[in-house]
Amino acid sequence: MVKIRKGTIIIPFVLSVIWIFVNIVVGYIQNTVLSLNLSILILAFFLSFNALLTHRTGTTIWFCIMTSLLTNFSLGFSFIITRIPILIVVGLIFELIFLLREKGLFFSVLASNGIAFISIPWVMWLMTKEVSLNLVSIWDFTIIALIIGIVGSLIAYLVWNKLKTSKLFLKIRYSL
Repeated sequence: MVKIRKGTIIIPFVLSVIWIFVNIVVGYIQNTVLSLNLSILILAFFLSFNALLTHRTGTTIWFCIMTSLLTNFSLGFSFIITRIPILIVVGLIFELIFLLREKGLFFSVLASNGIAFISIPWVMWLMTKEVSLNLVSIWDFTIIALIIGIVGSLIAYLVWNKLKTSKLFLKIRYSL
C-alpha cells in the first residue's frame, strides 16, 4: 500500500494558490507578450520549486491540475478551454521526464522543466482555430519557452538551495 503524505497534497495546493495570486498581478501588465512570458516564468518557477520541495513524482501533475482548476474559479470559465490542456500536458511531460532521474534531482528538474515548456506553444497552436499560423513564430515561441523554463528552474533551485537548511523549511518539509 502506498502511503500518501499530507505534504504531497498540501504543498502543491498552497503553491498553486500563491501562483494564482501572482499570476493575477502579472495579468495587469499592459504588454501582452511580457505578461505571457512572465506568467510562464512564474509557472516554471513554482513547478520546479514544487518538485524540489516534495521530491516525489505525481506532485507536479497535482500542482498543474489544481492550478488549472483554481485559475478557472478565480478568472472565470473562459480560461477552461485554454489553461487546462496546457497545464495538464506540461505536467504530464514534466512527470515523464522527472521519472527518469538519472543525474540527480536538480538536473532532472532542469531537463523536465525545459522539455515540458517546449510543449506550450504547440498545444496553444493545436487549440487555436487558425491552424495556418506562421510556423516560424511558433518555433520562436518554442525556443523562448525552453529558455524561460530553464531560467525558472534555475531560479527555483537557487531559492530552494538557500532555504533547504532553514529551520522553518525543514519543519514544513518533514512534518507534512
